[in-house]
Amino acid sequence: MYEVKATRGEGDRFELGGSEVRAARQHAGNDRWRLLVVTHALSPHKMAIQMLPNPYGKRGQGRYGEEGGALRFSYLL
Repeated sequence: MYEVKATRGEGDRFELGGSEVRAARQHAGNDRWRLLVVTHALSPHKMAIQMLPNPYGKRGQGRYGEEGGALRFSYLL
């Protein structure tokens, strides 16, 4: 499974939505979920594709910096 993210330039940031985070966490113990980052997506002559490991997996540890953002919680009354 691959999650694909594209950037207009070099790219060094991406966002994962809730379902993407759940899938990444679900497959953290194996190499089934990975990230494909397409840089310079609007410039075919400069476009490049990089495969990155799962941020929650063993190979992804220490390679990413979490930059914060909104977390959504559900609750029962």
